[in-house]
Amino acid sequence: MHLLFTIFLSFFTLFTPFATSATSDKVDEFNAKIKEGYESYYVHESINNETYSIKIIIGICNDSLTYSFVFANEEAQESKVYVLRNQQYYSPEEDERGDVAAYALPLTNHTSIEIVTGNTIRFASNITYYETKEEFLSAELTSQKIVGENKGIEVTNLSSSQSTFLDPITILIIIFAVIIFGCVLTLFIMLVMKKGLFNPKNRRGNIPQFQPYVTPRVTPYQEAEVVEEKEEPINKKPIYDRQGNYEEDIETIGDIEVLLKEQGFSRNYSTMSEDEKNQVMLALMHLRRTNQISESQYQQEIIQLWS
Repeated sequence: MHLLFTIFLSFFTLFTPFATSATSDKVDEFNAKIKEGYESYYVHESINNETYSIKIIIGICNDSLTYSFVFANEEAQESKVYVLRNQQYYSPEEDERGDVAAYALPLTNHTSIEIVTGNTIRFASNITYYETKEEFLSAELTSQKIVGENKGIEVTNLSSSQSTFLDPITILIIIFAVIIFGCVLTLFIMLVMKKGLFNPKNRRGNIPQFQPYVTPRVTPYQEAEVVEEKEEPINKKPIYDRQGNYEEDIETIGDIEVLLKEQGFSRNYSTMSEDEKNQVMLALMHLRRTNQISESQYQQEIIQLWS
């Protein structure tokens, strides 16, 4: 039984990936070079998970404020690491596994390190900025600072790089641009080859024919039958005869002349002013309202008053 367990353990060991060992070796080598080269430093970030390992340090090296980092994939080429400085991406040199060790990079403001898997940012860390060495040395990091051997390290060069991932807005812009370009290209091809709507036969076939439904017009050269319309005589009758004779239809109740005299008015209307006629009008209205004269008497007297 013990022999079988030993054989199984040996077999398992032979086929176990060397990624973990490679990652550990990369980090150990980084720690050794930092200890040897830096004057003073502290660990800004350190992460080790099932996908990647990253360690970032900030300190004084080569008599300047710098930062360094190491990045190692658990699976080769699974993720990429970038330095973002002033909205510009930079790519450090990587080995065949996609691992990176960058040393003594100048400490600048607005700098961060990002780990990207496919089009997804898996990790982002802003690098703390110090303007002077004195500010760094006086920072409240005494318990975290590590004193190195101060032998210096060769600076790693970064090359400018276009980001390998696109934000959603850029992706949408590209999609719409491709669609528009495809539509324009299709229309251009149809125009050149005279296909679809650009084919003269199709255009003539799609035009509705209204000629059968159009009533023929009479041209100046055609004789048209002229029908004379006879005018019928119109008997014009006055709608209202202001001077009509109502004597036959008048219903008499009281003597208007006597009644007006009692109120101080005469029937000599032609010599009256407009104000006097208005006074007589009011008197007649009172006589009609009190039934001292009939409606027909009132109407006839009003005609005489204003004629």
